[in-house]
Amino acid sequence: MAIYVISLELSKNRNHDALWRQFLRWKCIALTKSVWLAELVGPATAIHDQLADHLSREDKLLIFEINYGSQWLVSSVDGRVKTWVAAKVGPQ
Repeated sequence: MAIYVISLELSKNRNHDALWRQFLRWKCIALTKSVWLAELVGPATAIHDQLADHLSREDKLLIFEINYGSQWLVSSVDGRVKTWVAAKVGPQ
């Protein structure tokens, strides 16, 4: 399993409830309303394929992998996010 950042810009032309349910099943953690972190089995193309049915053509999606030991910094976010990232990616 790897850590993935999933960034979205969603259109208002579609109900995205199924997308949010998928994020709940995956136990994603929200960094912001449009940026989510998840520990998943990849690669990124497989994650995209699992999300594709929940997205419209107007929705924008970015998925990238972070490896343990990657440098990172978060500020002005919920303390759970910093704790989650430190546990999965390593100390700042």
